[in-house]
Amino acid sequence: TESDLTVSRLAPSPQASPLTPAFEGDGYYLAVGGAVAQHNWCHLTTVLQDRQFRCQLVDRSEDLGLISIQGPASRAILQEVLDADLSNEAFPFSTHKL
Repeated sequence: TESDLTVSRLAPSPQASPLTPAFEGDGYYLAVGGAVAQHNWCHLTTVLQDRQFRCQLVDRSEDLGLISIQGPASRAILQEVLDADLSNEAFPFSTHKL
C-alpha cells in the first residue's frame, strides 16, 4: 500500500497544547494531503488493529491547518515572516516545527 504523508516525531508531553495532545511515550504528527487523507486513515487504522499495536490515532484535521512552502526559495520566503533561524545548520532539511 502506498501513502503520501510526512511523519514527524513529537517529544512526550504531559500537558496538552493547542497543537499536541498530552501523551506518554512516543508521539508522531502526520501531515497528510487532503486528497489521500481517507485512504491513509483507513490503512493506518487497519494496520493498527491487525498488528494489535497499543496506540491511539487522533484526527486533528478540523482543528489544524497546514501551509506547505516548498522549493529552492522556500527558506528565504519563510525567513521574511519568521524570527526563527532557518539556516541549514539550525533548521536542516526535513526538519519540522509545530
